[in-house]
Amino acid sequence: MTGFRGCGSTGFRIGDDSIDAVIKAIPLQFRALFVVLAATGLRIGEALGLKWADIDFDPKEPKLHVRRSIWRGQEQTPKSKRSMRAKHMSKTLVQALRGTG
Repeated sequence: MTGFRGCGSTGFRIGDDSIDAVIKAIPLQFRALFVVLAATGLRIGEALGLKWADIDFDPKEPKLHVRRSIWRGQEQTPKSKRSMRAKHMSKTLVQALRGTG
């Protein structure tokens, strides 16, 4: 699976084969969440706060909009104003969210 980011400012990168193996081991109903996390670097609360209305499948520039997060089971605004943002979606992520990847 391609289209995944490195981890933080350390420059550490998990290989695509390793990510593939982890993603395939995750139960199908949770797989898209893990692909979102791996492909975007979102915080878990931001990913859990996503709704289908936040996803723009525009073929020219697909993106997801971070507008809220979940903290201790409650919906709230993201951690900071800069956290409210649009993230580009890779082809891999688009396929996963559409259920074709």
